[in-house]
Amino acid sequence: MPKRITFFFCILTIILSFALPVSAAMQSANYKIPVSVISGGGTPSMSASYDLNATVGQSTPIGDAFSSSFDNYAGYWYQAASLLNVPVGFSDELAVDFAANGLWHYDSTTWTHLATWNPDGLVEWTGGLAVNFGATYGLWNYDGTTWTQLAGWEVEYGIAWNSGLAIDFGSYGLWYYDGTSWTSLAGWNPDGLVEWTGGLAVDFDTYGLWNYDGTTWTQLAGWNPEDDMVNWTDGLAVDFGPNGLWSYDGSSWTSLAGWNPEEIEAWTNGLAVDFGASYGLWNYDGSSWSNLAGWDSEDLIDVDLY
Repeated sequence: MPKRITFFFCILTIILSFALPVSAAMQSANYKIPVSVISGGGTPSMSASYDLNATVGQSTPIGDAFSSSFDNYAGYWYQAASLLNVPVGFSDELAVDFAANGLWHYDSTTWTHLATWNPDGLVEWTGGLAVNFGATYGLWNYDGTTWTQLAGWEVEYGIAWNSGLAIDFGSYGLWYYDGTSWTSLAGWNPDGLVEWTGGLAVDFDTYGLWNYDGTTWTQLAGWNPEDDMVNWTDGLAVDFGPNGLWSYDGSSWTSLAGWNPEEIEAWTNGLAVDFGASYGLWNYDGSSWSNLAGWDSEDLIDVDLY
């Protein structure tokens, strides 16, 4: 009997040693984030420029659990709103939209509360941090010390461009902010825009694809880009939907594939393209195609982890 009791307490100690980290939490007077959450939920979010599926997780000491029939993602849920443009990279600082908990800054050591309003999107540029606070508050800038309102209009999309900001204000058209004043670039409502060596490539829906070099507008194609275009090899790679994937070198167009892409991403080894469930993930190195995976990807980005 004593041996059985000793064995029981040994097993209980082992179980508790694993259970304690799972119940741990981070908290202060301003926030409380449990390290682990066991539950289910989250819904897909999407726009013309991105897809976010359900839960963004904060990993736990025991990691994620999954099998062929379920996925368990540890951590907090974050429901993203429409974004301006969020560059993906690795630095020693973060600007984080915590939804109803506002906008926060993390310098690798300390969290600082920047704003109580819930951002709809943010982008870093030469003037600081541009933040879209939606239809209620408009577009604001934080220079590291002071908040300044840049515009009262609601932002649909925007990027850092030409040492300033190129902003899609929906029905108000496309505008440029140089750090001091605003200039109207076009009255049409863009569906998407991207910076490349030729200037600013803008998808104007039924008006086709146009380029702005800082002075003049030039139509690049009459076709309507479907969802995606990227800066690639000093040119553009553009998804024209049923017309396939095409490349523009600044003077002429070249058909890269007749299949309709779901997503494209430029990286060191070429152009990674998701052709959906029927064809999977492929890579184009500038001269030939190779199949990377037969699975249908939901998202792909260029990263530098190792």
